[in-house]
Parts: sequence; C-alpha cells; structure tokens
Amino acid sequence: TTMYIVLEENKTQNSDQVVKILRKYEKKYGLTIQTSADQDFASMMGGSDVSVKLYSDDLDKLRESAENIERRMRKMKALEDVSDITESRTEEVHITVDKNYAMEKGLTVAQVYQQIAAKLLEEKEATTLKLEDSDIDVMIENASAEYPLEDLEALRLTVDKKDGTRKHVRLSRIADISRDASLTQIQHADQRRSIEVTAGVKDGYNITKVTSQIRSTIGREKLLSKGVEAEYGGQNEEIMHSMRQLLLMMIVGFMLVYLIMVAQFQSLRSPFIIIFSIPLAFTGGMLGLLLTGQVMSVIGMFGFVMLMGIVVNNAIVLVDCINRFRLEGQELDEAIVNAGAVRMRPVIMTALTTILGLLPLAIGFGNGAEMVQPVAVVCIGGLLYATAMTLLVVPVMYRLIGRKRMVKIEDEQLEIVNV
Repeated sequence: TTMYIVLEENKTQNSDQVVKILRKYEKKYGLTIQTSADQDFASMMGGSDVSVKLYSDDLDKLRESAENIERRMRKMKALEDVSDITESRTEEVHITVDKNYAMEKGLTVAQVYQQIAAKLLEEKEATTLKLEDSDIDVMIENASAEYPLEDLEALRLTVDKKDGTRKHVRLSRIADISRDASLTQIQHADQRRSIEVTAGVKDGYNITKVTSQIRSTIGREKLLSKGVEAEYGGQNEEIMHSMRQLLLMMIVGFMLVYLIMVAQFQSLRSPFIIIFSIPLAFTGGMLGLLLTGQVMSVIGMFGFVMLMGIVVNNAIVLVDCINRFRLEGQELDEAIVNAGAVRMRPVIMTALTTILGLLPLAIGFGNGAEMVQPVAVVCIGGLLYATAMTLLVVPVMYRLIGRKRMVKIEDEQLEIVNV
C-alpha cells in the first residue's frame, strides 16, 4: 500500500520528524515501512542511499556477485531496505546438445531446436467462429513456462532416415537438461551489462563511513567474481561531487576576497590580518549546526561560502580605522584601542541586522522553509562567533603583524619626473 502525506502550512514538525514517527509503527503492528521524504531538499542532498553497480559480460557471474553483496549488506546493522536481485529473476531450462552424438543419431542442433519449439508451442484448435459465409478456426498455443522437466527429458525426437523410414531418439540421450535462474531483464550502462545493488542507511549512521565500509568489505571478503567490476554510487557520490565543487568555489572566493583587500589597502600584509576572521566564522557555523541539531549537508556548505564574503566586512572596517588613526599620528597600541572603541558599535549593528534578517529563515517559518534552513543557521552561528572574536583576535593579529611604521605622504612631497 502506498500513502502520500502532505504536511500542513503551519506544521510544527518537518518531514524527517514525521518519518521517525512512522518508523515506530513497524514494531507495533509488525509492518515493513519504506519512507521517502523527498520534499525536504536538504535531506535529499544529504540523503542516505548507497549504490553498488556491477559490470560484466557474464550474466551468471554478474548475478552471483550481486547476490553475494546483498547477503553481506543484510548483515550490516547500518543498512536497511537492501535490494533483492531474486525478485527480478525467473526459472529457465538449459538444454545443451552434444553436437557429435546428435550427428551420429542423424540430428543437427537446428533440428533439435525446431522439434522442441514445436512441442512447447503446440497449437490446438479451441473452437470455430462463423462470420457471415466463412468459418474461422481459433487456435491456442501451449507456451506454458511450467513444462515438466521429466516430460522434456522423455521427449522423443523424430529422425528421418535415408531409406525413408523414421526412428525416435530421446532428448535426454543427446542433450544435458537442467534448470537455472535467469534475470527477467538485462540492464546496460555504458554499453556494458550491469546490475545495481542498493540499500538505505539507517538514522544515526554516517553515509560516507558506511560507503567506505562497504567498499572495504567487498574487497576484503572477495565478493566479486572474476571479471566483474564494481562502481560505487548513490547519494554519497553525489554529495562528494557537490562538496568538491563547493570547495573549489570557496578557494576561488578566498582568492578574490584577498585580491580585493590587497587593492583596497595597497598592502600584502594587512589582508592577512583580516583573513584570520574567516576560520572564526567557520567555527561559529559548525557550532550553530551542532547546537540546532542540523547535519552537515550540501545546502549547509552554501552558508560557509556566503560567510567568506560577509564576516570580513567587520574586520575590514576595524583594520581601516586602525590604519587611519595611525596615519593621524597615533601610536600602534593607542590606535588599536581607539579603533576598537569607535568601531565596536558599527560592527555589532552590522552583524545584528544580518542576524535578525536571517532569523525567520533559521527558525523555519512557512512550508518548505527547512529546505534552506541550514544556510541561515550557518550564517547566524558564524556571524555571532566571528563578531565576538573579531574584536579580540583582529587587534591581536594587527599587533603582531602590523608593527611597521606608517607614514602619510602628502601630495607636495611627491615629485613627478618625466622619463
């Protein structure tokens, strides 16, 4: 039975919490419940499915490897809803004809096939329909897959001899007959035969660690037959790919922020002082996720990318004020103390306005708000922590790095030389 649950507009529980409630009914009523909360985009991007795709030209080895992996997955406590390759297979009969012995009896492989097919697809007249002035016979083909194996072994094949007489040969005397399991459909990927084994990761387990455990288990216990290749996919691979792209974005963003500050301060040293506020923001973002019970997801990573451009604003304001006071003639320590007193209020107000603007999103008001809730949580946590630490760490770093004396050069002191 399939059911769809639509949450109310003013819901107090998100889709993940509803799934946990439904899971409790499994033991109570002895049911197996499979859930999918795909309306929660954050859960989807940080999903729990793992996948092992197998490739081989030999279908028997492919099926055998898939069954080995499925049996091993079912023993792992972290996995649930493991796929079952036996559900997509059917029984088939293998007939292997001994060509040389069949030729001695006067039969070719083609003749054997024709007589077996004619027997299995035997047509019988069921009735006759009369339409106007003509009679139409209704024929029924006997194509039953449940043909008894004993009857097939006892099937007598007809051999036409050169003298015009006929003789009969039992099929079991010239062929080996056996039953085996076969796949109902053959999947192809990249022009190769493939089978996909899938499973879900239970709540409380890390998908990346579980995928690594599956990979090592398959290699250690040699669950793959010879000639079978494995490719690991699922949500973990999608997450890793997205994470790599976001890390690349963070590196590019870091370089752009640094180059812009170099152009602003006309110095390679001052931007280093400001850069130290970025790790503070990342620490605050991680603490925000931890305190609110959010998981690290791809959506949450967008918040860290945003923090790189937000948290440096306060540090820029503070460092610029210190430089201005020093150019006016104040000593290093005096300029740092005075700049902290003057810029404390603007720094706090700038952070506070951004935090209050993101607060409704972080609380999760409205339908679908949990989709981007981790972004707001990361930004608020990063801003709170970085703002408090910026007023302490940035002055200290400036005291250590920015000791070089600053002198203001007036326009009258510049001499223009024509070369």
